[in-house]
Amino acid sequence: MPVSRGMATRLLVLFSAAVSWARQEFPNCTLPGAGASNETNASEVNVLFLSAQSTLEFEKSAACTASGRVWDASKCWQTHDRKIVPVFAYLAARDFNARNGSYVPAFATLGECDKRISITLADSREVGSSVVDTVLDSLAWQQLAVRYGGDQPSPLGPSWEDLASLLAGGTSTSLHGVVGPGRSSQSTEIAPLTGALDILQLSYWSTSPTLDNKRDYPRFGRTITSDTAIGSAVVELWVELNLAYGAVLYMNDAYGLGYLEAVLDAARTHNLNNFTEAQLVVKGFPFDAESDEQISRAVSSLKQWEPTNNTGCAKGEGRYPDRKDYGCSVNNILFIGFGRQVETFYKEAVKQGVLVDNVPALVLLGDAVLTSDLEKLTGVARNAADGAARILAVGGQNSNPLWRNFTSDWTSTPASDRDAINELLPLEWQLPVDFFEDAEPVNSDRARDIAAYAYDAIAALGLLACEVAPSGPLPTDFGTLGWQNMTNV
Repeated sequence: MPVSRGMATRLLVLFSAAVSWARQEFPNCTLPGAGASNETNASEVNVLFLSAQSTLEFEKSAACTASGRVWDASKCWQTHDRKIVPVFAYLAARDFNARNGSYVPAFATLGECDKRISITLADSREVGSSVVDTVLDSLAWQQLAVRYGGDQPSPLGPSWEDLASLLAGGTSTSLHGVVGPGRSSQSTEIAPLTGALDILQLSYWSTSPTLDNKRDYPRFGRTITSDTAIGSAVVELWVELNLAYGAVLYMNDAYGLGYLEAVLDAARTHNLNNFTEAQLVVKGFPFDAESDEQISRAVSSLKQWEPTNNTGCAKGEGRYPDRKDYGCSVNNILFIGFGRQVETFYKEAVKQGVLVDNVPALVLLGDAVLTSDLEKLTGVARNAADGAARILAVGGQNSNPLWRNFTSDWTSTPASDRDAINELLPLEWQLPVDFFEDAEPVNSDRARDIAAYAYDAIAALGLLACEVAPSGPLPTDFGTLGWQNMTNV
């Protein structure tokens, strides 16, 4: 890690400069208007928002189109429902700047604060460790290369002296916060860099407990619950149901590994606290994110695991008819994946006889699985998924009057907001004219369980800025001071 950190840190420094330079040359690359704060000399809080506008999962047009996405300009663009996440980020900045307390009452109390959020939307590309490069690409770094010492742009941008002056200047050109990305595997790439540069980073969907390590990720925070709590809830449910064994099929990345470790830690704690009782045995079966074949192998390995929960196979169906449990495979499964991996898992589980009609089974799905993923299932996969359960943190709830206010106001969003958001989004990924006329996006689980946390993250950075420096430019050590004040917002 120490070897790679230097180069990656330089990339983020260059990226910081690119954001600043882009703002000077292209003022519409930041939040235009958005209900400017009441202060005429408002000082800006410059925030980069990272979300998956496109994906690296599909590199060919045919595969991209078959997945339900759109291929355009040599990129595979995400489905329409993904736009809800950057939209919520924009709306949070809009409401903060207007001091609109309808959804976050604290905004209305900031009359003495002159801060205004200036937001840039960038594409994290969903998967892969190249998130830094793709962020740079989304800001057109090659076209915005800083010119110095002649007419030719430097391929590496400004000098270290220029960048040191920029980052230490405490002016409106500094980058004050990064919100996102969504994936834990990408946050683990970005968080060491934001930490090294003392830039606050808040994620709205990165739940891996790995990111709780403040030595490696000193300025990383999140508005969503860590999977440490979710893992404990999973084990608590298994214990409540008197299950002795649990199989975890998990994606082999920061998210899946962190989730598995949270479950294992919770199981170990339970076993230590209840050593006189039957012990809970948990075993993990990994697969790579891009490999359907590895999901098949993981299911096969699970099928060969000997212990069972004794919930009963039909007599004679097991491998060992003379045993009490008839040799049935473990039928208490936690699946940690997302998207099309869910369908692959169910198809393989049915094909290989892990999930069968006449054998009781408990299948829990990780918090990255959305209702929309399940709705796409067909045939045997859809039948097998009947009765599955998800354990996750829920952001927006109808029991919350503030959330009800937000959802009820959705269709009243003015066309000017839609147009402003489209100025921040790529031409290939624009909001349609009727985006806010339909209440379905704001009532989806992606809005409730992901985008709501994105709104909160933008709001938190604004409130932290007002807490640290109610008036005037933010101090050069805003990252440190903001982190120290994190519990106050």
